[in-house]
Amino acid sequence: MLDQAASVLADEGFAVSTRRLATALGVTQALIYKHFDSKEAFVSAVLARAFGGGGREPVVLRDESIPLGERLVAFYTGRTDKAAGTRIRLFVRAALEGWPVPTRRGTELTHLVFEPVIRALRKEADLPPLEALSMMRGERELVMMLHGSIVFLSIREHVYHMPMPDDRDAVVRLQVDIFLSGAIQALRRVHAGEAGASLLVEQLAPSREAK
Repeated sequence: MLDQAASVLADEGFAVSTRRLATALGVTQALIYKHFDSKEAFVSAVLARAFGGGGREPVVLRDESIPLGERLVAFYTGRTDKAAGTRIRLFVRAALEGWPVPTRRGTELTHLVFEPVIRALRKEADLPPLEALSMMRGERELVMMLHGSIVFLSIREHVYHMPMPDDRDAVVRLQVDIFLSGAIQALRRVHAGEAGASLLVEQLAPSREAK
């Protein structure tokens, strides 16, 4: 029921009535309210199921036996998800309509995705590890550029409904190559204070997990 509701909310928005939700799901309003105290509680459950993810770490990003470029390509191309289109539309809807999914998702991404990439970049750049110097805003922004550019592929496909390249993985590899070609130099500029004082601000504290 929650999975089906995600598709309805993604397509019609969060203002959709519980009557419309019940009809689309093939159930009664009474059944929805039997399990949830309110529409808000039901929508919150839909979002938690769609974006909760169980907090599982993408292990490949921390595998130092693999070059960082290969890790990034494996992470961003190694996931096949039939519900990806629904989730990306639901995410955009949530952001536009004031639901806190983007903020919560941003925190999770910082710890699970951005942090291991920043660790690897610091190591390659001969910069202090995260245990010695907390993550800076500029570092998070740097890694988010790559993540955002790849997520935008899904936005183009599932929100804008634009024609997409036949070989999506080739586009991801191109984006990773471009990112890595300047990432080390940019990271050093951030640490040297040359990228602007605002980018030196401490971001989220690292998880302190072993490398």
